[in-house]
Amino acid sequence: MSRLTCACLAALTLCAPALAQDLAISGGRLVVEAEQGALRGGVLLIRGGKVVASGAEVKVPAGVTLLKRPGAWIVPGFVDARAHLGLNADIDERSQLFANDIDLANRVQKGHKDFALHRAAGITTALLSPGDQSLLGGAAVPLKTTGDLLGKMRVAKLSLTPSAGAAGPPTSQGGRLALLRARLKEAHATPGGGPLEAFARGDVPGLVSVSNFASLEALQRVAPGFGLRLVFDFQGSISPRSVEGVDLKGVYMTVGPARVESGEVLRRAPALLAKAGAKVMFTSLAPFSPAAG
Repeated sequence: MSRLTCACLAALTLCAPALAQDLAISGGRLVVEAEQGALRGGVLLIRGGKVVASGAEVKVPAGVTLLKRPGAWIVPGFVDARAHLGLNADIDERSQLFANDIDLANRVQKGHKDFALHRAAGITTALLSPGDQSLLGGAAVPLKTTGDLLGKMRVAKLSLTPSAGAAGPPTSQGGRLALLRARLKEAHATPGGGPLEAFARGDVPGLVSVSNFASLEALQRVAPGFGLRLVFDFQGSISPRSVEGVDLKGVYMTVGPARVESGEVLRRAPALLAKAGAKVMFTSLAPFSPAAG
């Protein structure tokens, strides 16, 4: 782990909500809103465990501890758009193409070390997600990194990657798309049901893993007929040439695994997606990729 990241993690750990303390942190780069970018030399002020002010002009009140971390990135509250905390690599039901009975709310292990690592990395919220080896892996669940669920919220986890065929045919991308469309049509008219039916009716969003823009565009064409709410977990190559001519206006996409201090090559990919109109979120894929970054 780099010295830069260590400084960031130390500062963020100290401002954990559980401590409910008054604290100010000045760092090399402060990120509060994505649209503003990184502010150099900013101050983050925390009162009672909550962020109350941030920026270059923030004054530190008397009696409030000031931590100076000139080499750190200060990012109060990462949201991890896809993680597998506490699942011990047991993330796929390989026997079914549509694992419609799986709800990861039943798999949450509050005391697992993965949650502590995420909190130490400044990640406050995550989507606990199934894997990619089924067309429908089940219901992902948003939670705080304390292990507390965010009410009854659920997200259907789907995959159109080449690995989404562990249970057998279809064996081609065209076949996977055709089967998914057929099942969505059937599920759309079915009352109640599991995550597939809720997703097909637009009642819950779907996180869909794709490995290319062709699959993304194909599902985008299907979406209006069902009222689908889509977030794409993009796992393919992202380059100026691959994005050229692709309209991503208003499309929600996740990229990763990402690290705070990622180099120019990794930062270039989300910049290209954003330029094409996408709304970009980040994933750690922890614990398969280290959370502490």
